[in-house]
Amino acid sequence: MKRAANYIPTLLALTAIGFVCLMPSGRLYIPAKIATIPHLDKYLHAFMFAVLSYCAYCDSCRDERRRRFSFLLAFILPTAYGGLIEIIQSLGGIRTGDWIDWLADVAGVTIMLLAIMLVRHNK
Repeated sequence: MKRAANYIPTLLALTAIGFVCLMPSGRLYIPAKIATIPHLDKYLHAFMFAVLSYCAYCDSCRDERRRRFSFLLAFILPTAYGGLIEIIQSLGGIRTGDWIDWLADVAGVTIMLLAIMLVRHNK
């Protein structure tokens, strides 16, 4: 149970992202001034998955057995989850899957991991 507690931030991020990405888009409130930003949904995807990647990295660093795989886990988990969400969206009928959204997910994950490597290298 103690090991599972290490992953609470990641599990919360997975749940929140799944909820936001799978609910009908008409139910999401976005203020009018913000909604006019071009490609806003792509920026939001990149941000959400960057946060998920950070959570997965930090949580896996706390687990002694997975510490050396933390970068790999922080890349594979969010990337696979983003792909799964797009597949579910394309099958569900409520929302449409968009592989460009998945590429935005991967971009967010990659940017976060590069930032983590940069910070770790400069310590």
